[in-house]
Amino acid sequence: MECDDDHDGVEYLTKFVPLDSDEHVLSDVHINCSSAGGGSNSENVISRFVFTVPNGIRSCNHLDKPNQSASYFDGESTADADDEEDSQVERRDLRREVILIEHTMATVLEDVGTQVWRGALYLCDFILGNPILFAGQTVLELGAGVGLVSALLNYIGSSRTFCTDHSTKALTFCQGNIIRNQFVCLTTKSSAELGPGDAVSVRCLDWFDKSFPKINAAVISPFSWAADDIDVLRRGFVVVAADVIYSDDLTDAFLTTLLRLSEQFRLTVVAYVALEKRLNFTLEDLAVCSPPYRYFQRKLCELSQTIEASTRALLMSERLPDNFPQCFQYERVPELEVWKITATINLN
Repeated sequence: MECDDDHDGVEYLTKFVPLDSDEHVLSDVHINCSSAGGGSNSENVISRFVFTVPNGIRSCNHLDKPNQSASYFDGESTADADDEEDSQVERRDLRREVILIEHTMATVLEDVGTQVWRGALYLCDFILGNPILFAGQTVLELGAGVGLVSALLNYIGSSRTFCTDHSTKALTFCQGNIIRNQFVCLTTKSSAELGPGDAVSVRCLDWFDKSFPKINAAVISPFSWAADDIDVLRRGFVVVAADVIYSDDLTDAFLTTLLRLSEQFRLTVVAYVALEKRLNFTLEDLAVCSPPYRYFQRKLCELSQTIEASTRALLMSERLPDNFPQCFQYERVPELEVWKITATINLN
């Protein structure tokens, strides 16, 4: 990886120092995000994520809802909107939607999945720019966090979305946010009983647990996998993930999970992964660079050259061009990327 040689204004560190477990971090997304009120407790907030709908996309959400004024999207008063007639007409010409997401604000590193990060919004833009890849498909989201991407996938018409994470706290956020956005969250129905709105299933998937898929009838949880879920996945699925490349251990577990999914279901698994390179100055490189991103690239290179012994699968990868429009409201920085990673099982 090439590192930026411009060090002006950068605090020089002797080495790359990961965050301590008790340090708090806040996503830039939440600094200027429009609030829709308080969450289910005093620590949570509900934010509006407004997006412009590209031509050619029709929502699969057929539930009736009232027409929303510009104030619903912008957080402005209706009186202010009425005073700006020309602006109001212009707004009506735009086809816009909003997803309401409950999330936390600043958290320790262990709980960063309960915030919304730029990579998730970038992945949402990619999905809106490439709906043919996801509409009518079964999609497995890994590391879903608070469920923004899964809610959007349901909006554009994925036939079934499995919204997964390992954390019960994150899964609870996902379930609440799916319901909040007028999409039905599947918790008890079998695939045979699915109705028109039952397209999202919130499920627990731990990348460090090699026993997936694990069906345990003795465990009563709304996030447990059912035999019908596995039958759906056996017919083929697309993987999506955002903001999962920030720790070497997690990178290893994530890539191994892709390989394991390919081996377990004996399928070629295609994953679309959005990430943001987080830059630091390191003495080792004498440059501003991203050690987690560099490790990610190195592992992709290694796994593309050698069949992984335990799964008998191979990974191929490519960085995709940034040629899709920005639909969500956030700062699209140059460090945002989308990668296509393909895991292929060796059947010999």
